Amino acid sequence: MRILIILVLGYVKNTAIVLSEMARILKPKGRTVIIDLMRHDRGEFRRQTGQEVMGFDPSELKQMLKDARLRDATCRALPPQTDATGPALLLATASRGTSH
Repeated sequence: MRILIILVLGYVKNTAIVLSEMARILKPKGRTVIIDLMRHDRGEFRRQTGQEVMGFDPSELKQMLKDARLRDATCRALPPQTDATGPALLLATASRGTSH
């Protein structure tokens, strides 16, 4: 089983709760992939899109995945497209062990 989360975490007030629930429903040996915004300073963009947070630092999101009791957490910036107008993206992955 895999869980894919794309551009969702910035819209929730408590990211830790979402990641914990994701870890709970992920089957043993299941994997998650998350694509979301890198931390940015574009307050007007955040207000226009209704986001709760201004993105994530890769090390911060990696630690949040570990805190949710997921294993093999990785998180890195994705190279931006040359014509991109929004904030940069990051890619995170993690897996659930055989038991919680």
